[in-house]
Amino acid sequence: VENAFKYQPDVILMDTRLLECSGIEVAQRIHEELLKTNIIMLTHSETDEDLISATRAGAKGYLSKDISIESLTKAIILVAEGGVVVSSPMAARLLQEFNFLEEGKDAAKLVTLLSKREQAVLSLVAQGFTNKEIATTLVICENTVKAHLRNIMEKLHANTRQQAVSLVGGKDLLPRVTQTDTKQA
Repeated sequence: VENAFKYQPDVILMDTRLLECSGIEVAQRIHEELLKTNIIMLTHSETDEDLISATRAGAKGYLSKDISIESLTKAIILVAEGGVVVSSPMAARLLQEFNFLEEGKDAAKLVTLLSKREQAVLSLVAQGFTNKEIATTLVICENTVKAHLRNIMEKLHANTRQQAVSLVGGKDLLPRVTQTDTKQA
């Protein structure tokens, strides 16, 4: 950090996880005080949350530590010239999210994308049930539960079970499933 203020480079490569503190916090401090210095975060984490935190902290790049020297060199040049770089998997997910948001679907509308059975499966996920418990409750095979979850994640453009639940507004918008409901389903 001291060297950043001393030398004021055009581009800084920074790990998201530093020994003494968060790389994101340091990036934010540098960004606030050195407006002409651009930061590229290097990480093993490619979660949406980490990318968003890095972007909010002022990072102009978010790349995997596994990046080749050649690609890293190109990224540094691009960022130095005012560009922005994000690893391909993250860029694909960002584009998917933007496209999804463009469709203007709110949580209530998202629920209607799911079949009644998929809604029941997701409701049980929201209640903390495991795949095996969902299968037992709905009187279906565990592989069928997994197939429903794959369909749900695809329809909602979700990466995790928890993200799927939060995209549809959590437990509140999902039908509550009980053991007696399963005989009718």
